[in-house]
Amino acid sequence: MKNLLTFAPWIGLIIFALLWFKESNKVPVFNKPGQPVKVDLPIEKTYKDKDGNEHIVVKDGTNEITKAELKNPSRPANIIDSSAALLKIATAEIQRVTRINSLTRDSLLKAKAVINTQTKQLSYVYKDQFVDLSFIPPADTTKEGIFNFAYNADLNIVQYQKRRWFLGAKESFIDISSNDPRTTIRGVKQLTVKQETPQFGLRIQASSNYNPQTNTFGFGPAARVDVGRFSFQGNYTYYPASGRWRPGITANFDLLRL
Repeated sequence: MKNLLTFAPWIGLIIFALLWFKESNKVPVFNKPGQPVKVDLPIEKTYKDKDGNEHIVVKDGTNEITKAELKNPSRPANIIDSSAALLKIATAEIQRVTRINSLTRDSLLKAKAVINTQTKQLSYVYKDQFVDLSFIPPADTTKEGIFNFAYNADLNIVQYQKRRWFLGAKESFIDISSNDPRTTIRGVKQLTVKQETPQFGLRIQASSNYNPQTNTFGFGPAARVDVGRFSFQGNYTYYPASGRWRPGITANFDLLRL
């Protein structure tokens, strides 16, 4: 009974923290439909490299949605919803979606006429480093021609940090290009689910302490509750020098997190 009374204060703190956490994390009720979140990343610049490939540079991490807003049933759908449906996963499992829109275009490609030696079938073939294209014309007007097409190119995505000026803060950018000069990157959509600091945590611990002034050492069980920036810890410490158990409660507040 005595031990139960000893632990009662910080057991009460744990129960209070659990109730507070449950109440503060209720999904908010929206009376009006939410506004669409921004998904298009602002274009910082475009340029061509020495090989003639066009690059687009966008500012990274500028569009965010909170987990609470994801739970809002009346909000407009966005790229997170469509991506979750495509992958057959929950929206809560997604951390970030990036969608790149590109266009590859060319004209006046010179095709070479080729006759199959076995079938005597005529076809027109075009091939370069990226494209393998052929067209088999119809045998007569009642049939359809056939295209065979293969395209193989790389899409290069480089994320980097840079200061706009030497005393400025580092900012994150994304540089996107294709190794096919005929490809133009037209825009980037991105939406990140904000990873918020957990508002509640419960830890069951083994604790020890040493007091250099009295040269005493103790150890025993402990429990810690984290509520936002606050933390409460209750411990029950055994001191071999005196052969006694002593309870203790500490409270902390994070002034700075790095």
